[in-house]
Amino acid sequence: MRINGKVRLFIVGLLSMSIQLSALASNDETSSGCDLAMTKIQLLNANEFWHGANECAKSGNRFHTTFLLLAGQIRAMTDLGTLKAASDEDEIKVGELYGILYYKAGGSGHDEIYRDISLSNNLLHQLNNWDAELHDSYDPGWKYQSNIGTLKYAQMFACQKAVRISKLNWYASLIRNDEYYEASKELNALRAKNPGAITSGSDIEKQISSIMTRMRAIKPSNPLPRTQPKECMFANKYEPDPDAEFTQLYKGANGPKSSKALAFKSKDEVIDSWISESLSPDLLNNILEQVNFENQILVSLSFGKRRNSTGTIYISDVNYNAVRESLDVSGLIGVTESKCEEPFADSYPFALAVAPRPEIIPAYPGMFLQNFPDGCKPVIDSSIVTVQDE
Repeated sequence: MRINGKVRLFIVGLLSMSIQLSALASNDETSSGCDLAMTKIQLLNANEFWHGANECAKSGNRFHTTFLLLAGQIRAMTDLGTLKAASDEDEIKVGELYGILYYKAGGSGHDEIYRDISLSNNLLHQLNNWDAELHDSYDPGWKYQSNIGTLKYAQMFACQKAVRISKLNWYASLIRNDEYYEASKELNALRAKNPGAITSGSDIEKQISSIMTRMRAIKPSNPLPRTQPKECMFANKYEPDPDAEFTQLYKGANGPKSSKALAFKSKDEVIDSWISESLSPDLLNNILEQVNFENQILVSLSFGKRRNSTGTIYISDVNYNAVRESLDVSGLIGVTESKCEEPFADSYPFALAVAPRPEIIPAYPGMFLQNFPDGCKPVIDSSIVTVQDE
């Protein structure tokens, strides 16, 4: 879900925080590049944080390395969720940051810090007290639209920070288990000796699988967070973008058995598709009358089999990138929360939307699906054709 926002967060006591972090790692020789990054943590973008983490790693400063790695992750998730690309070219740069975050700059940092309760608590304390400033010339790595809501950016930053700290608390309780820690080191060493893809059924794959089975059997003292922090509650209620170029037309519960996104460029394509089997003739005609296929397309997004869907279903974005000649469809679906006692029922939720006709319509649009907690409401089932709004 994209949230537009602009924020200026003023940092109080930044210098003292940096001094405390240095003191905690006083046995490490810190490079000037590492020191510089720590004095600018309210201003850096994600890539600059990770560059600073690399500088700290070169000097052997594990505490600062871990702090900057995590701060970069939080800054990246905040920017990705709020700073909407101004152009198709900038959208590609957004995708590049996603790639770096998930394939190169992930992880929790040095395990030894989490095994030391004092260091771990100090690390999480410093992260919790850290804020990031979005000044007028801030550059996340792409040009972004100027209509940024100050409150939304601040809310997203607080949410992402709370989510990360919550998971780190859980991980700290797990890595302090000696058996898990030794298995983790064994796994990392094995992967380091065998970089790249692992052949299925090979001895290496079997060794990795065996180690991971041992690790999964170990229970942490703190449970994995299953509910979102209170700081993220603002995002529970989806607010459609009033400036969106697409319009959702319909949502139902008797769609395809698997999740997929499709784009239909003609009336005949729709009639020949699964849509004509899920909708009555009158409903189908009503949908088709709302689409001008000369300059529009009909987009469908199905969520596959669900057992706890509340029927709150949105197509949250239909985005065409002319540079990549790609079409991506995003959707949100409400589900009952873990505390609820509502009985489950099978459903196959989907939604339909009309969108501008791209220059080139990809055969297989990309998709992004996301659940969100929707309270303790009765769930829908596959006998429901049209899902009514409350």
